[in-house]
Amino acid sequence: MPKAIGIIPARLHSTRFPKKILHLIDCKPMVVHVYEQAKKAKLLDDVIIAIDSKETELALKPFKVKTVMTSDKHISGTDRIEEVSREIEVDIIVNIQGDEPMIDPRLIDTLVNELSDSSI
Repeated sequence: MPKAIGIIPARLHSTRFPKKILHLIDCKPMVVHVYEQAKKAKLLDDVIIAIDSKETELALKPFKVKTVMTSDKHISGTDRIEEVSREIEVDIIVNIQGDEPMIDPRLIDTLVNELSDSSI
């Protein structure tokens, strides 16, 4: 099986709902719920939250999630993921949105399975 990781791009300054990723749901930031759901995926070797601010880093520290600091100049989450991808060696990167706290880990596994298919 190819090495697969999930990266959650987490931008603090969303335009419609500022600091959305840090919005508390059941006493945890929304992005932590996303991270925990992604960690349940059986086919991901790792999950990383790609963050863009010290504020986010400090807010997430108590939850023991894996983060990587990225530039705050990125226009999109895809740009943030591309920055992280330059520092890691993997076969598959799954872009997991930071505002999907109810994401089903089985969907992530299905995607990794499909992307692992050598006939694609």
